[in-house]
Amino acid sequence: AINLSRLNSTHRCGVFELGISHKGDMDELVDLVRPTVAVLTCVTNAHNEWLGSLQEIVHEKSKVFRHVPSDGARIINGDQPELKNLKTKNTITFGFSKGCDVTATEIKKCVDENNEPVTTGVFRVHGNYVPLKLRGHHDGVLLNSLAAAATANYLGCSNNDIVAGLWDFKTVQGRGAVKKIADGLGFVIDDCYNAHALSVCAALRSLDSIPGKRKIAVLGDLYEQGYRTYEAHHEVAQCLGSTKSISHVIILGDAMTEAARKFSCGTKIFSVASWQEALQRTKALLVSDSRVLLKASGRLGLTNIVNALIEK
Repeated sequence: AINLSRLNSTHRCGVFELGISHKGDMDELVDLVRPTVAVLTCVTNAHNEWLGSLQEIVHEKSKVFRHVPSDGARIINGDQPELKNLKTKNTITFGFSKGCDVTATEIKKCVDENNEPVTTGVFRVHGNYVPLKLRGHHDGVLLNSLAAAATANYLGCSNNDIVAGLWDFKTVQGRGAVKKIADGLGFVIDDCYNAHALSVCAALRSLDSIPGKRKIAVLGDLYEQGYRTYEAHHEVAQCLGSTKSISHVIILGDAMTEAARKFSCGTKIFSVASWQEALQRTKALLVSDSRVLLKASGRLGLTNIVNALIEK
């Protein structure tokens, strides 16, 4: 409400995140904001303890489209079959499937002249092809970039402005930000604001795909999973077991540790009792050109590890 009140005649549009964790949350938010353009980036098993099944999550999140007018836009992830029933005449899709209105191809993950991670490729926006260049390697950032491009295109932004804006974007603290480790020992990927199975797997695959001499993942138990607690931890463990270059995993939490040890496939697993112990273990493992992923629920305090590792 405070941010809504700040809109005035100088603004062309306002962008608001409508995040939910309980049934009924979206009703209140969408009635307040009444968006003319609504974006549903992804639905997955998160906050199951409060929201219930995936079908119930789709039902709750799809309420974001309640007030979208006929001349507005409903922008959805075209890769998710769970969302196909939400399509209408004013729906725009994004994703990596061929049928999506906005997609990306020829994706490559590399480093630039400063040895910083960069993702390149080609955007296809409603049949027009433009170069793509993003900072970092996170798959979630790439997917959200497609959603942003679809939205900006609908609002009348040129493809050149979209590409420039995405390149200027820098991930924020806790959401995949890449920061240099002190003493030139590599990079830390700060993705520890929150976590569910899908986001942890995406982060692990991103870590696995980037160059680096030693790759370390610092993980923690997943919270608010409800009836999916066991399944969620095992999904992450199976994903971890399928990676090829992550050599060390430090885990804060019994559920994740137990699951990870079933699928470790040679990865060295360390179980710790606190973020302080995780920090000491991480420091002991660092070598030149290390890559450290920190991914867990915010309540575990992994942000403290980020602050201790990065250059001041």
